[in-house]
Amino acid sequence: MSQPLYQYAMSLLARREHSRAELWRKLEKKGYLNLEIIEALDSLEEKNYLSECRFIECRIRFRVRCGMGPLKILSEFQMLHQIDKTSVLNHEAWKEMDWVAMTRDVRDRKYGE
Repeated sequence: MSQPLYQYAMSLLARREHSRAELWRKLEKKGYLNLEIIEALDSLEEKNYLSECRFIECRIRFRVRCGMGPLKILSEFQMLHQIDKTSVLNHEAWKEMDWVAMTRDVRDRKYGE
């Protein structure tokens, strides 16, 4: 595995959590080879620097703050991040989410109380 690739991936993860698919696209765009990318991502997951569980939690909270609803969030996980619906629905952050309160919050921010 190339050191510059690993360092670049680490610098991306230092800024925020990424999904494996998202990180893959960014590394591929930089011109790294697939085999090197696989090796680096596997290593990052092994060391728990890249975590699907943490990514799901952060992404749910971020998207809810942006005012996205559950269907849009699920769609984004599946389409952009290649994370299956079951993983998201079984995540603690998803189960704890009060979608009705979140909807009221978004409405109040957008239109006032």
